[in-house]
Amino acid sequence: MPSSVPESDISGRRIDTVGTDQPYSWWDERESVDGLRQLQHEIVRADSLEAWTALVRDHLSWGNTKIASHVAIFNMNAASDCPNLGTEFCQVDASECYATTTEDWNKWALPARRRQEYLWDHLDAHTFARAIASLVKTRRAHPNSGDPAATALRFNQAGDVRHRGDVIKANQIGTLLAEWVDVETYLYTASSWLNWHQLPTDSMTINASNAQEPLASVADRQYTALDPDVDPESVPHLSDDARQCPYDATDGAHQCGDCVMCITDDAPDIYIETH
Repeated sequence: MPSSVPESDISGRRIDTVGTDQPYSWWDERESVDGLRQLQHEIVRADSLEAWTALVRDHLSWGNTKIASHVAIFNMNAASDCPNLGTEFCQVDASECYATTTEDWNKWALPARRRQEYLWDHLDAHTFARAIASLVKTRRAHPNSGDPAATALRFNQAGDVRHRGDVIKANQIGTLLAEWVDVETYLYTASSWLNWHQLPTDSMTINASNAQEPLASVADRQYTALDPDVDPESVPHLSDDARQCPYDATDGAHQCGDCVMCITDDAPDIYIETH
């Protein structure tokens, strides 16, 4: 397990193994995290579902240039704080990570994602799911508002799961969202060092960003970055029916969410070309 990853108990609460003063690797820089102090005050004052829903709404995004606007996106941490950044578990070198590049040039990205991590650790699965469900129902109740109805929740466009508590919580959220509002939950992860055989994953789709065990045998598919010169048929861990990501293959004509291969459990392995 990467040394930067804190352990957690089964509830997902963080256990800082080196003391209680450093709950995050970036904690010494917390004064530079724009909006964090305000978020802390709002968390203290949050005493209703409406208050928590407002906090989740303010830290949730809906789509981007790659992802369709009916897909909600929430990051458990920033790319710069990703437990797999620059390690053997990530498919690309740290300098090639598109999410860290965004945090380098967009001054709002890193503080926003660190606030997401802080909020994530202060919300239980049930409250988070109720907040998302409330937002989904609002969008569906106003079809003429310009906001398309929600279909899926994607965890971690940046960052990755840090410990077993993240997986347990995300799966609980997936269970509740599927039951309450028929929303699918999916994520991409390279955290193969977790004991995935002991983790619940039945209520979300797992896209494995590396082929190492035990993640490889638990994940619903492989999601692999390949050099353009590499023939996918020569990659041992890709299935014979592996497909190129439609967004990648069509230069963005098919957005993630409109294409559901990464969102459903029974689609083939996926590969993308590095640029």
